[in-house]
Amino acid sequence: MPNLKVGFLPDKGEYPEDQMASLRVFVERHVSELEVTSVADAELVFAHHLQADSVDKLKIVVERADSSTVIHARRFLKDRNVLGLFKHTLLPYELQNLPFCHRRYHITVLDDVYGLEHPREPLEPISEEEFSRIKCRGPIFMRYHRKKVPELNRFLTPLNCKRTKDIICKGSLQDNLPHVGKHRGTVIGKFGGKANRLLGMRRWHELLNKSKVCICPWGYGEMCYRDYEAMLSGCVVVKPNTDFVETWPRIYQAGKTYVTCAVDFSDIHEVCQEILDNYSDYQEMTALNREQLINPDFEQMGREFVHALVDLGVSI
Repeated sequence: MPNLKVGFLPDKGEYPEDQMASLRVFVERHVSELEVTSVADAELVFAHHLQADSVDKLKIVVERADSSTVIHARRFLKDRNVLGLFKHTLLPYELQNLPFCHRRYHITVLDDVYGLEHPREPLEPISEEEFSRIKCRGPIFMRYHRKKVPELNRFLTPLNCKRTKDIICKGSLQDNLPHVGKHRGTVIGKFGGKANRLLGMRRWHELLNKSKVCICPWGYGEMCYRDYEAMLSGCVVVKPNTDFVETWPRIYQAGKTYVTCAVDFSDIHEVCQEILDNYSDYQEMTALNREQLINPDFEQMGREFVHALVDLGVSI
């Protein structure tokens, strides 16, 4: 049986197009059941949600949103040409149809925690059948591994090297979502850190590799590139419990890949002190994180990718 011919839209350019290019490279290298071709010749097209309307073919829409809430692409689930939707991170079904603050579940949580009382609006409802066609198979991890890991490798130090910094945290407070600035600012307030101090990427990665603990607040989404960077660098990641978010591969497993803290960071001193006092107990965690980022099991991920397609009714 000949391989299914698939195309990617857009297929060139930079971010967010680069995410689709990263997904294409992953398929070319690790999914032998598919043959990558042009959109014109493809039997199935993987289309970024901003370009999905431009192609009248059988397609899978890839939503680029950072948040695990389905934000931009709900309407595509009612399109007869759309087999399913791929996302970078995914919120459970029971949380997808709530009234949201800024269209994001985690921002709604922050709104409650900080008592900001911003308005909430429901998004277009998703049925259980429609939700079954949403798969956590977005290309954000592929993009990170393809573009960032080679760049960051030159900064890496041995996991057992002497780390002279106890705790590090980085994030902009000048955010379009006030909840994110409030959330990150809380960390600074807890430690008396310096706000509005620019930190270049080179210096950031040098400091990461000298630090034991990296505090990783939520951002536009629950997952941030900072989480990947900290795990790769060998830091113990501390962040609010994010186990409710599905990722691919699974990077949020409390007590195994990261350490949880309260959403408002009310316990952050105690959590960090426990890690510092028992730092050697976390070496298995840091080793696991670095290994799965540098040497991910792409063979297994290829099988999982195919399984998702089959589950959507693709004949492979």
